[in-house]
Amino acid sequence: MTQISEEPSRLLDDPDLGELLRNDLQIARTQGAAAGYSVEAGLARFEASLEGAAAVPGGSLGGLRVLRWFAATTAVVGVGALALWLLGGEPGAGASTANDEIAVNDALVAAAPRAATPAPEPETKVEQPSAVPTIADDAETEVVAPEPIDEAGEPAIAKPEPTAKPKPEPTPAVDEITLISDARKSLAGDPAKTLALTETAEKDFPNGTMIQERRGYAILALVALDRHDEANTRAQDYLQRWPKGSLSRRVREAVGME
Repeated sequence: MTQISEEPSRLLDDPDLGELLRNDLQIARTQGAAAGYSVEAGLARFEASLEGAAAVPGGSLGGLRVLRWFAATTAVVGVGALALWLLGGEPGAGASTANDEIAVNDALVAAAPRAATPAPEPETKVEQPSAVPTIADDAETEVVAPEPIDEAGEPAIAKPEPTAKPKPEPTPAVDEITLISDARKSLAGDPAKTLALTETAEKDFPNGTMIQERRGYAILALVALDRHDEANTRAQDYLQRWPKGSLSRRVREAVGME
């Protein structure tokens, strides 16, 4: 409870206070306590002073009943305690009066009919909503772009890009023929190149299909380079192996074995 900052006005200072009530308050003030005070006599004088006062609005009988109820309550609490509170007695007396008021209030509250306690409502189970797909879940799903549609309303078919035709892989026979052809063409103008090409073919294709041709052009290149001894030795082996070959006659003429 909050404390009052200013001291309340004294009932004895009220000019409209009845004479009998003023006398009772004077007696209570001089004695300092309610010891020896007759509650019945004080109540009778209090009611007599109220009967002489002006009528209460709303009917004298109803107002009198209200005032009598207030007087009875005051008697229960104690006229002496009420007088000390109104006259501003010692702090100890005020503390006891506050305790008396609390006791009366508790008694009134206990006597009042209690409202029926409402029955507890049955608990209703709330179903948890199922998991709702979030934006993050949708982002994880792969989005497939639709195929482009041409003006006719049919899906456009991707045209394969043109690729260059692969060149045929060179075979040993083709490479050997190329070397022998270059050696034949170089024989008239560059016999040294012819000899070098035939030696390359001998190393790369020792078991090739044009052994007879490359060895015949090699003998003719040696004769053109004035290497007759080496040319004669190779010519003997060549003519023994291919006596009627395509280059046998030219080899005989070159080395003089006719």
